[in-house]
Amino acid sequence: MSEFNILQSEKGWLNDEIINDSMNILVSNNSSKNVICLSTFFYSSLAHDNTFKYLNVIKWNYNTDIFSFDKILLPINIDNMHWVLVVVFIKSSTIIYYDSLLSNSKTANLILVNILKWLKIEGEIRNRNSNLWTTTINDSIPKQENTYDCGLYIIKFAEYIIKGETLNKNTFDKDKKTFRKQILEKLQENDK
Repeated sequence: MSEFNILQSEKGWLNDEIINDSMNILVSNNSSKNVICLSTFFYSSLAHDNTFKYLNVIKWNYNTDIFSFDKILLPINIDNMHWVLVVVFIKSSTIIYYDSLLSNSKTANLILVNILKWLKIEGEIRNRNSNLWTTTINDSIPKQENTYDCGLYIIKFAEYIIKGETLNKNTFDKDKKTFRKQILEKLQENDK
């Protein structure tokens, strides 16, 4: 199914291509250039078969000092069924897990542990102190009311986070048709 068809469908589940393209547009439109978004394939490579495998991603950021950014966004697909967003806030040494369903805290904790391991190794390679991180599962965010809008929510979460705006349960309008239309328009603009 094409991006156009997925976004026009009320129940279309967003794929990696839509998530990656949307995140790249959000990051490139950020005037301060203090944000990096890693591909949706990064985490699945880092934690392949739920096992931490740093060697799978060692070259992903080889020429990029991830600690030079204020925020690192990691859109993560869980078992090809659900999208979540993890954001690393470098200056405050905080890692926050955003899940519009908060479907499984065990999974959230495993993801956070793997991100912590990755940051520790990256910190050692780049001579950065990466031992003093705090992790949070943010449950004060808008929640989806179905099983297929998780991709829309992580894109919207990223938009607010990149802008430095506060997310809470009442942050944005929950009209999914509007979300889908906005994403489609941005993708079409970017293709021109």
